[in-house]
Amino acid sequence: MEREGIEDTTEGPAIEDIEMKPVPSNPTDHQTNGTTEESKNEHDFNRSCLDDDEGRLCPICLESWTNAGDHRVCSLKCGHVFGQACIERWFSTQKAKSCPSCKAKSSSRHIWFIYSKTLVPMNSDCIDEAKQDIVCANAKRDKVKIELQNGLLREEALKKEILELAGDVQFLNKEVQLRQHVSVPSASNTSCRLHLDRSLTLCEEPSCRVLDYFYKKHIIVASVKSSNALFPGFGARQLDMATCRLTTYIPLHSAAIRDFKFNTDNPYLLSVSLDKTAKLVGVSPLAAPVCIYTSNSPLWSCCWDSSNSNYVYIGGQEGSVMKIDIRQPGKPVSTMEVPGDRSPVVSVASIPPNSNRAMPDGGIISCKLNSLWAFQTNGEEYTRHQLPLEGPFVSMVYQHFTNEFLISSRPNSQHPYSRHYLWCLDSVADDVTCNITHTIRGSTVQSYLSRSCFITHNYNSFIAAYQESDRSMCLWNAKTGNKVCSAAARDPILDICGININNESFVVSLSQRKVMFHKCL
Repeated sequence: MEREGIEDTTEGPAIEDIEMKPVPSNPTDHQTNGTTEESKNEHDFNRSCLDDDEGRLCPICLESWTNAGDHRVCSLKCGHVFGQACIERWFSTQKAKSCPSCKAKSSSRHIWFIYSKTLVPMNSDCIDEAKQDIVCANAKRDKVKIELQNGLLREEALKKEILELAGDVQFLNKEVQLRQHVSVPSASNTSCRLHLDRSLTLCEEPSCRVLDYFYKKHIIVASVKSSNALFPGFGARQLDMATCRLTTYIPLHSAAIRDFKFNTDNPYLLSVSLDKTAKLVGVSPLAAPVCIYTSNSPLWSCCWDSSNSNYVYIGGQEGSVMKIDIRQPGKPVSTMEVPGDRSPVVSVASIPPNSNRAMPDGGIISCKLNSLWAFQTNGEEYTRHQLPLEGPFVSMVYQHFTNEFLISSRPNSQHPYSRHYLWCLDSVADDVTCNITHTIRGSTVQSYLSRSCFITHNYNSFIAAYQESDRSMCLWNAKTGNKVCSAAARDPILDICGININNESFVVSLSQRKVMFHKCL
């Protein structure tokens, strides 16, 4: 007689060929409550023992299987495990071949040996749930990390935007105050002291020459020689004033760089070099440099057009100033020359229209090594005027919101000291000339082409220049021409610029290897 198989040891199938030992009956016909309780306890004990032996016993004969012999452990294709002899005997007594436990169709050819002495299956439900919980927790953690990173990036972008807006506000406030000549409480304090705040080494080999500052993004660039032998040449080392760290090196020229100029509104850097090329590069974000002009001689100076940023001016070693359209690079739009004077153009400045009565249509100031010239715009042409200042000149700076010029010259036979002229354009009988406000006496020795500049602090304008004879950097009040303060300079200073960030004013000076930051107090 066939009986259905069972899935666990308590409900296994009854096999006729298996001898079952009879349970001895009580000799008395009447069972008491005590014997009934005894039988129940014995059944529970047996059940507990069977549960403990689950995974060690064959579910057919309830005997332990072995790893060899007739009763070695084996399984069917459905995965249920039996002793070999028992499962073969089961198939021999069954017409419909099936698994004793799950009734899945099977036969003796589906018997597979398992090479294990003992099988004790582990309940993996909790492990699977735990693994799934770990996967979910890791996914949530990764999501939080991504959100945190995005938040940090947004915070950094907002901080930079705040610095840019603060710089714009400071710049506009200073321009308004200087244009309207309105005094504010802090402007009454015309004193200033210089304190060395920090210095950064740009290169080991002395190669730095010029620097410039883009106030909207608080970026400083300085010309340096490449330290990478695979990419020789000269480029720009970028400094981020928001973090006070050196950042990107931008390769530009194959020879020394003579001049840098940032566009006023956008972070586009114009550079000229002794390799006879002028290049334009985007600094933030960084872009590949583009050559906009190649000359027959080395280039010394450059500037942007004050009213149209599509034009730039480039001063050459042979004394000419070329106007270049960056949209159509290669050929100059116009060239301004002085017959008989082929000395290099050390500085060039663009004068916007309607900025002064001497040049109402605007024009160009060309500071050559030995002479100073104004090229007044006259339609598509320029009218040339020589300005009465003595050289040899070293540098020239134009401050557009006050329409003032600062030009520095070396000692000569008549003046055994360097001079810093503060002047503005004027006209006399339809002729363009200059009106000198102050002549500041400088160093008795000047072997370097050291540039001077304007500095703004507490709404007051100062003149900063390097004194080579006493190895110091000095400040003079632009209104009175009096010396205000000085700071020791161990190395010769080649270029200076003023910056304002976080309501603080700094004088940034460049030597052949380092850049120094002096705080104005």
